Amino acid sequence: MSNSRKTRSKRPRFLQPQEIEAFYVIPTIRKEFARVMKEKYNISQREIAEILGISEAAVSQYFKNKRGYHVDLEKHQHIIKVIEQEVHDVLHHQKSIIIAIQTVVNIIRNSKLLCTIHMEYGIVDPECDICHRFEKANEENLPKTFKIDELQVIN
Repeated sequence: MSNSRKTRSKRPRFLQPQEIEAFYVIPTIRKEFARVMKEKYNISQREIAEILGISEAAVSQYFKNKRGYHVDLEKHQHIIKVIEQEVHDVLHHQKSIIIAIQTVVNIIRNSKLLCTIHMEYGIVDPECDICHRFEKANEENLPKTFKIDELQVIN
């Protein structure tokens, strides 16, 4: 990778919250899922790749800290505990990997950690309250039968 590319990628940019999730949050979550699968369940890299729906090379990069290293979840033990539970649920066929990862993404979004990450890696409008509005909309406007864990809305 050339130096100009490295410089360009580190420059703060106006990024949407969804881009922060895609570039930084989801890779970190996958890395933690892989770590838990390896350490607690002794699952091979090949099997981890299959479960996560990614390549073995990507799993290897997570373990070598070349991917998914931007967000330090060790500071957020409540999220690590949720990830451990989600991995358990996935491995015991109680939940799909997509729903499990989205559960963690939603916790990060609603806990305002996404805002902190956004401020670190992008230019954020000082008046931005998107995460707050999203959380408020979830609390006030969704039908009582909305179940984020099942990703379904019943009218």
